[in-house]
Amino acid sequence: MFTSARDTTKFSEKLYTWNNQPFLNLYLADRNQADGSLFNETLFLPNVMTKYHEATASFDASGKTIYYSTNIVKKNKLVIDESKTNNFQIVKGDIVNNKLENPQQLFFDNADYSVGHPSLSEDGKWLFFASDMKGGIGQTDLYYVKIADDGTMSSPVNLGPKINTLGNEVFPYFRNGKLYFSSDGHYGLGDLDVYESKLLPDGTFSNPVNLGEPINSNKDDFTFVIDGAETYGYVSSNREGGKGDDDIYSFAKGKPVCNQTVSGMAIDKKTRLPLTDVSIMAYNSYTEILGETKTNFEGKYAIEVPCGKVVKMIAAKPNYASDEKTVETTKENGGEIKDVNFELSNYDDLVVKSKGVEKVDVKPIYFDYDKYDITPLAVEELTKVVFIMQKFPNIRIKIESHTDSRGKDSYNLKLSDNRAKSTRDYIISQGIDASRIESAKGYGESRLINKCKNGVKCTEEEHLLNRRSDFIIIQK
Repeated sequence: MFTSARDTTKFSEKLYTWNNQPFLNLYLADRNQADGSLFNETLFLPNVMTKYHEATASFDASGKTIYYSTNIVKKNKLVIDESKTNNFQIVKGDIVNNKLENPQQLFFDNADYSVGHPSLSEDGKWLFFASDMKGGIGQTDLYYVKIADDGTMSSPVNLGPKINTLGNEVFPYFRNGKLYFSSDGHYGLGDLDVYESKLLPDGTFSNPVNLGEPINSNKDDFTFVIDGAETYGYVSSNREGGKGDDDIYSFAKGKPVCNQTVSGMAIDKKTRLPLTDVSIMAYNSYTEILGETKTNFEGKYAIEVPCGKVVKMIAAKPNYASDEKTVETTKENGGEIKDVNFELSNYDDLVVKSKGVEKVDVKPIYFDYDKYDITPLAVEELTKVVFIMQKFPNIRIKIESHTDSRGKDSYNLKLSDNRAKSTRDYIISQGIDASRIESAKGYGESRLINKCKNGVKCTEEEHLLNRRSDFIIIQK
């Protein structure tokens, strides 16, 4: 059974002014089991179809009781409320010899608001529907009533803020303990997206899960239905590539794919503040991308990756040094690996700028007296140089080493040159391509930055300022 605005009835002159198309009617069709296509379409119960809307039908297990949506009509005219809106109602009836008998409104139908999109549970004890009745959470909410054995119904119950949002929740469909519905209020791929929520033992429903692509698109996706064995189904959509306005698509459900979620946040290493719009990429051991997402305004992210894999995670943002993590997922489908966090360094925090020249921000590189061997203290600072060159692969530098004025000028010149080349060799030994270091040169005491030249009495701290190595950025 499906709903269509196809113009095949004698009421073709009546157009639904909202979209200038014929009113909706219910149709029956046979299903091709090979490809899910429909054929032999016929108008359902011609004695029921009016010149207005009939849509979204639901049946009990025997197929003898029907619930469907229709306009509220009196004396063959639409009933208009204060806002000049014609609302919908749910009609219940019995199917006898392919005819509708004993049609009746439900007790909560009301001309002042709409109720529609009925969906009856398999056991006939729950009736779900959508309504914009007063007291709801959003524009259109989902409700249910419980149906007793004698057919009496409970008062409508709002499904609450876990399901309903400030937007529209519509087209509920309940099957195998799962409630499927469409919403434009939950975060999704497009306008209306299809979500799944499970009925929990305490009678409440789990947090909705977006069914993702290909069920959902960047357009409206709705009226999701699936068979009892959960092997095939149908969904309506106005996505690109269709034949009309809203089209019906069939689908086959494949074997479950085992996925886990990796989540965390990205922060600025210096300020410790969250970073938005950081690209988070997940790769497998063959450097094939498994997924990509971005951090939100709180610096948080979540990304789905396959179970049982070693996953390389990279966080990157323009003008920031990237950060990497490796995680190993388990075999638990639907599990989550939390707190995989990243710290990104801003390029501007790694350099100092003076007189139009950018240098890597390092403390003085210490060498033992009269030597140019790399000391552990020197390694600590050179690691900063290696880091920025690894994280920003376009950077090229030149190295300039200087001494204080004590000692012979010629000796200081040679000593500083050896120290410059020693630092260069260390940087190369850490995997930095030699071509990225334009030069490594010592200038001895020829470029003092204070008064402490030969013959001038200075403190040790003043002399220290002249014993320096500069890593000048010539390309970035």
